[in-house]
Amino acid sequence: MTDTNRRNYYRILHVQPDAPTEVIKSSYRTLMQRLKMHPDLGGDHSEAALINEAYNVLIDPAKRAAYDSEQPEPSRAEAAAQPPPQAPPEPDPAAARRQRAASSGGHHLCPFCHQGHAQRVVADRLCQECGSPLLRLRNPRSDVAWLRAVERMPSEMSLRYWKDWPQASPTPAKVMDLSLTGLRFLGTEALGRDQFIKLDSELLQAIGRVVHCQQVPDGWQIGLEFVTLRFARTRGAFVSDQV
Repeated sequence: MTDTNRRNYYRILHVQPDAPTEVIKSSYRTLMQRLKMHPDLGGDHSEAALINEAYNVLIDPAKRAAYDSEQPEPSRAEAAAQPPPQAPPEPDPAAARRQRAASSGGHHLCPFCHQGHAQRVVADRLCQECGSPLLRLRNPRSDVAWLRAVERMPSEMSLRYWKDWPQASPTPAKVMDLSLTGLRFLGTEALGRDQFIKLDSELLQAIGRVVHCQQVPDGWQIGLEFVTLRFARTRGAFVSDQV
């Protein structure tokens, strides 16, 4: 992104100056996740930081009003002519996994809310913005000590999830089954493939990526793979090793 775009937050997010909050959120998710501008997905750190800067201003009514009052009309009119970002075709799952595994360097971004963290990410460290666990999930099958440290988990439990941050209130759901690398739950709405959501229950906190979504008689059956994971209590053995 050039210096001429640096302060034009509407152009950075590819939205019009009168865009409502939901449009700004949608464009932000498209840029960071679908267009893979998030550093964890292979994006550039400086561009991601600029997108986050623009998003944090335009999503806050007071900051947005102050920003608008400082902008000359030609700049805002120019932003209105900027076409919205276009999502690419459905990504190849294997390629997406390789990109998510890429190191984000010394500036760690929360995979869910994209808040930056300068401190080294260690076990049990939570995002200062949204409270999600930050440590990437290790391969549990290769770590016997990790397996033995995990409490026996029930096959069914209640949970709640967030699709955006901030979000007024979480959405309730019910876990159908749980594995070493993800879970399947029953919800009341469809979620998009590769969408990142924040999960919370009395036994675990996680960030998950949607891998499948299927309508069933009682609602929507959602399959997730864990991106980050933190257990509230660690004792005993895991419920199963079936994916």
